Amino acid sequence: MPALKPGDVNSAGALIAGRDMVMKLDGDLFNSGKLAGKQTVQLSAENIHNQAGTIQGANVSLTARTDINSTGGLLQATDSLLAMAGRDINLTTTTRTAQE
Repeated sequence: MPALKPGDVNSAGALIAGRDMVMKLDGDLFNSGKLAGKQTVQLSAENIHNQAGTIQGANVSLTARTDINSTGGLLQATDSLLAMAGRDINLTTTTRTAQE
């Protein structure tokens, strides 16, 4: 199986693994789409930015050497969710309003 290279994956799309997804990045991970695996989702990067995106699996592990930022996004695990950062973990929501 060929390895992914920088620029191979667009952060606005979906990357769904049949079983496990393991991504070890030297730089930052930016997600505004969907990253999912049926069993394990293991993401490691300098910073993890989840902007209105979804990261889900049975066992989800997020490791950032600096920060994890999730704004208006979904981090979902059916069995376990582990989030570790060298500095900060920031989870913020967004609000939408509409007028008729």
